[in-house]
Amino acid sequence: MNRTHLRLLPPLLLAALVALLLAGLAAAGGPGVGPAAAPPIPETNITFDSDVLSVAVQGNYAYVGLESGVVILDITNPLQPVRRGFLDTSVGFPPYAITSPRYLQIEGDLLVISNGSLIATVDVSDSDHPTLLSPYQQYTTYAVPFKLLNRYLYIVETGKFHIFDLHDPTQIQEIYKLDDERLFADIDSMDAETHPLDGRTYVYMVGYSLCSPAGCPGGNFLMMDVTNLTNPQILPQAISIMGVSPAIRVEQTYAYIIDSDLTIYDISDPSSFQLAGNYYEDNAIFVGLEVSNNKLATGDQYGSVLYQFDTTDKVHPKKIAVHRNVNGYPDAFSVNSDCVFIPEKERGLHILCEAQLPPHPPVQVWLPMVQARFER
Repeated sequence: MNRTHLRLLPPLLLAALVALLLAGLAAAGGPGVGPAAAPPIPETNITFDSDVLSVAVQGNYAYVGLESGVVILDITNPLQPVRRGFLDTSVGFPPYAITSPRYLQIEGDLLVISNGSLIATVDVSDSDHPTLLSPYQQYTTYAVPFKLLNRYLYIVETGKFHIFDLHDPTQIQEIYKLDDERLFADIDSMDAETHPLDGRTYVYMVGYSLCSPAGCPGGNFLMMDVTNLTNPQILPQAISIMGVSPAIRVEQTYAYIIDSDLTIYDISDPSSFQLAGNYYEDNAIFVGLEVSNNKLATGDQYGSVLYQFDTTDKVHPKKIAVHRNVNGYPDAFSVNSDCVFIPEKERGLHILCEAQLPPHPPVQVWLPMVQARFER
């Protein structure tokens, strides 16, 4: 049908044809109709009585840090989570208490909680009745990163590096401490792993004003071989960190570093990192980082935006989702292979699953702090 024939059609018939055409395009997600409408947010019967500060995910459970304590959720179906146990951390062991567990690490049945200056261990083997195991131990007066691996807890605070033995989680034992203001001045993020090729255990740290044994060029990267827990060795690497709030996560033989942009290193040979790939986003400064099964999530420092990447191809990481109006801590979210769990303070817990770029919106659910649902 050419334009002459269209002009000859009666107005009502022409309007009907246009309506049918637009409806067909919308159903197909075709061009010209914009992103598909977001699906309705499922109703849940879960609410929280205080701000949601943190979340850690392992298997079918999410451990949610509130100002008042820790809630355990069964996330077998992440869009229909089930509330299980609750631990009131404000009671604790006098004179200490953790009123706002801002940092969580989970390994097996052991949960480590911290508010930045105190740490404690929790037995979560019974998800309905979590039990506080250890007295709170003060290690710093400043919020710092830590990592739990194989029942050893690695902590960095200003000028100090600690290793704690948690094999008896009722008695937190410090087995190593190194004071070095030059090395541990300002570390923002850390991770640890037992290397899958050489079998040794390494701790990786990044910080904006971190110094290396070679000097203090600004931001830098620090790596420690902690296989011998009482005599760790520092392994210098020629990696320069220039971002404001760098972050690092390690998975198998790759290190992912957020340094305003995303950079991926091949660490098959721990003595010589090789650049594998990188990604940058116009008008964005990445902060925070979580990685799981070739899925990566990072936040934007200023835009209340969360980005998701597929990193199956390390050389060319692929952006698969952009979530806006994310108002939580940019470094406190957690991921598994299917979903991102975002603590959004007074807005509650936001769960995003099966996310794709428009026109296919993510499936999502909000667990609000109060009896109100928050729409996007």
